[in-house]
Parts: sequence; C-alpha cells; structure tokens
Amino acid sequence: MDVRFRPKADIQRACAPDPLDLLAGLRLNTLRRYFTRPQMESWASVLIGGRVDAVEQWEALPCVVMLSNGYRVQVESLWRLLLAESLVLTSRDNGQLFWRNAPVHAITELSTNLVGRTLTEVQVTKGTADLSLQFGTCTLQVIADSSGYEAWQVEAPTGTLAVGQGGGNVVVWDQ
Repeated sequence: MDVRFRPKADIQRACAPDPLDLLAGLRLNTLRRYFTRPQMESWASVLIGGRVDAVEQWEALPCVVMLSNGYRVQVESLWRLLLAESLVLTSRDNGQLFWRNAPVHAITELSTNLVGRTLTEVQVTKGTADLSLQFGTCTLQVIADSSGYEAWQVEAPTGTLAVGQGGGNVVVWDQ
C-alpha cells in the first residue's frame, strides 16, 4: 500500500484510513533515532502548497527541485514525469534524439513543465521508498534504482532532512 499525504481538509476521517496508521509500516533505519508517526507525517505534509520555483541539475545531483516554501527535493536516482497519468519524460531520455530534431535536455523540459506549479500531494511507496510529487495533472516520480544508495532527500529550511534510502527505508533527521 502506498502512503499518501494530502491537506487535512481533504481527509475524510470517517471514510478513509488515518494516514498515520499507514505510516506505521515504514521501516526506519535502526541505527538512527526513531521518530513518532506525527513527525514522519509532518516532513511530507508541510511540502504541500509549495510552488516550484526552480528545477536544476547540480554537479553531483541529476535533479534538484526548489519549492517556494524553502524546501528542496534532491533526486539521486531515476526520475520520470507523468502528464495526465501518461509517461512523457525520464532522466534517461537526456541526450536522446528519438523523433526530434535536437537531443532531449531533460532538466530543461522538466523545468518547463513544473516551474510555477503547486504541490498538491506527496506519496511514498512502502517497501521501495519511491517518492511521488503531484502537481495537479503533472507527477514527478523518483524511482529507487539501488538497494544500497539513496534515491532522494527532502531538505527543510529548518534543517529537517528526510531520506529515501536504498532498501526502501525512509529516515528523518530533525535538526
């Protein structure tokens, strides 16, 4: 089952399972301090409502998404973009010609599709720690492609850091 985070106004507690109960199944790194379920939910739920200010490629990171609320999503693995639930672009498309006259510049195209959009939903897949960021009809998915390396990090302006680790673990450090 996937873990989804939506604004509290959208959660119908009488009909839907409590998102905190869904988080109970996420495995945490046993070498780090365990966080309570509200703390685990808070790192993801506070992202909602942030607008994409920039999408960049840094030297050591294939994709960095910066949000207006000061949060930064650092992608360290395969990513893909869905428009209206259809695959339109992946990080592996970069440099390919396909049917085009010029090679794909994946970060530029991702930026064109995301900048100015507001984050409406965050989803973390149990067991893989795949991250899905919903921006209306656009979805950026970060796919864990290693059992040993981190797939993504979400860095808060307060210093809190959430990490999708290899092996499907999600850990949160509150600094």
